[in-house]
Amino acid sequence: MPRTNLNDILIFMAVVDAGSFIAGGQAMGLSRSAAGKAVIRLEDRLGARLLNRTTRTLSLTDEGRMFYERGLQILNRSTRRRRAWQGRTARREAFSGSPFPMPSGGSSCCPCSKNIFGPGPTSRSK
Repeated sequence: MPRTNLNDILIFMAVVDAGSFIAGGQAMGLSRSAAGKAVIRLEDRLGARLLNRTTRTLSLTDEGRMFYERGLQILNRSTRRRRAWQGRTARREAFSGSPFPMPSGGSSCCPCSKNIFGPGPTSRSK
């Protein structure tokens, strides 16, 4: 099965959230046509119809509902992990002044410096 484009998934979710291809497309910075084509590509890749379409209404199929709910779970998990990562990075920056991890055993950004200058301080004085 070909790899699914994550943008197509996000567009599908925006269309569902907005309740129309026009509003969902606009939310993603796309035209109605581009949003519709993205959903069709996604349905083709999945081999399942996700939305029932009429000229006036848009509704989720059972497969579409399951796919949408799973997408929400993934987005929520991703958001929690991003926030946790940002918190960790903020703590690291406050401690070291840098968003990058400090090498163990030294106080320099060069791991080989502990071999040249010694192991560095083992405790911090107040």
